[in-house]
Amino acid sequence: MFRKRGLSEVVSVVLIVVLTIGAVALIANFLIPFIRDQLDYSKDCYGSLGGLEVIYELGNVKTCYDPNLGEANIIISRSNSFDSELYGLVISLMKTSGESERFDIYNNTITTNVGMYQGAIGSELELPSPGTEKTYVFNSADVEKVQIAVILKNNKLCKESQVYEVPEC
Repeated sequence: MFRKRGLSEVVSVVLIVVLTIGAVALIANFLIPFIRDQLDYSKDCYGSLGGLEVIYELGNVKTCYDPNLGEANIIISRSNSFDSELYGLVISLMKTSGESERFDIYNNTITTNVGMYQGAIGSELELPSPGTEKTYVFNSADVEKVQIAVILKNNKLCKESQVYEVPEC
């Protein structure tokens, strides 16, 4: 009489389709917000790529480490193409011993062991504006290399720049 085989095949196909749609919806529910957040972060930091760099000479001032004074001069240049809102800098000084020292620099703030060139260590700091350079003086021993990271207005820390050698004065 009636064979239930056809009905069984239809039910199994419908169940497989429903399970597949449910799995896709579940994965999309978690994956899409994650990707959106990562894209927002990348978009914010993309404007800062290549926008800051260490330059080795600016007039009579040089990026270098003076072992007699225990100070390092670091000249940081901000290009006009830097289109992200700069809130601060993280400057990492790498020492010959393999250790590193981190300095967070914000506009119009005072940071221990850091000063502006021709200013006092511990004086008020300034960030470079587009198309300008700023020279920072660090009271730190045995500096060999420097690396810069950007802090944006929304407190996002962008990836560090390349590592720059710091020659002896």
